[in-house]
Amino acid sequence: MEIGKLISIGDKIDLKQIRQMRREDEKIPVYPSRLSDIKENSVLQMAMPFYEGKIVPLAVGDKYEIWIYAKNGLYTCKCIIVERYKTGNMFFMDVALYTELTKVQRREYYRFVYRTNVECRIVKEELAKGNVPESQEEFENSTWYNAVMMDLSGGGIRIVSAAEFDKGCYMQFRFPIKDAAGRLLTISVYGQLLRSFIMENNPRLRDHRIEFVNIDKSLQERIIRFIFEEERRNLSKGRS
Repeated sequence: MEIGKLISIGDKIDLKQIRQMRREDEKIPVYPSRLSDIKENSVLQMAMPFYEGKIVPLAVGDKYEIWIYAKNGLYTCKCIIVERYKTGNMFFMDVALYTELTKVQRREYYRFVYRTNVECRIVKEELAKGNVPESQEEFENSTWYNAVMMDLSGGGIRIVSAAEFDKGCYMQFRFPIKDAAGRLLTISVYGQLLRSFIMENNPRLRDHRIEFVNIDKSLQERIIRFIFEEERRNLSKGRS
């Protein structure tokens, strides 16, 4: 299938350099870019990455693994930088793909084991779905509960808590993830409780399965990127 039928100009891209030799403790950065043009079926034009406040001029001849966030899914392949140049005041690079563009099957719903503290509260359905705003009084009078996240995906989370919630209720969740630079960010999302049951090994706790509701696409992409980066880091540790 032609690449142009899978990805589109404007799609967000992540690039991570492929290195044969590197220090065991070395962290390889993930550079964000955007697809500017599809020149040929195997050559893509991308914006030069802008990372930590400055443009990073990636070297011609270097090889990268890339992830393209297309409208119909996430695609990955390997490429080599073949040219870099400036047009007007914009910096670009051409990359040649040397492996097939492969769709990452249902990655946005892949559940990544992730343990972290979570704050949650019950909200109205209209608020969770973005139909009505919340007053300052309603926000201040709401009760926040502590929980522990067990796993995370682009589509939802699983948490464990001593609190009991009604199946089908709508909730708001706040929890931390890391950005590409390793900084902690607090994520705020809404979700619906799909399933809740008492844990067999500890009857004082309940296991809650939640599906995100009305999640912003850019926020969902950020969560998916975090999952990918954590997976790559764990794989690197395993190889070490």
